[in-house]
Amino acid sequence: MPLRSRAGPRGLEHEPLRYGSLRLIAQGAVDALLWVASFDAESAPPDNALPMIVLGHPALAGRCRRAGSIFIAVSTPGIGSAGHVFRTDGTVLMPLRAARPDGLPTVAAVAQRLLAALPHRSAA
Repeated sequence: MPLRSRAGPRGLEHEPLRYGSLRLIAQGAVDALLWVASFDAESAPPDNALPMIVLGHPALAGRCRRAGSIFIAVSTPGIGSAGHVFRTDGTVLMPLRAARPDGLPTVAAVAQRLLAALPHRSAA
């Protein structure tokens, strides 16, 4: 999906202004923030007071610890684990192999566990 898209009851919606994350955070339009930055320690989440879960590069840990946040170190695709790189315009997909496995969980594995921990809600 391109950035600033929403997967909702009406299917996929792409509206760059409406779903701009910095605007939504600034306006208090979101309840929490899930930040994923597995490639480097420079991609810290924006300043915010939201409850926050960060799935990040291990070196990012010190920049994301505060009350109301959870940091989970994840493996870097192509270095510590296999994975894929997608261009944000959706035109290129590149598979990656682990150069030196690090034993950290992948973003996909952590996301699956988080989803499994949510209360089951029937589609209504």
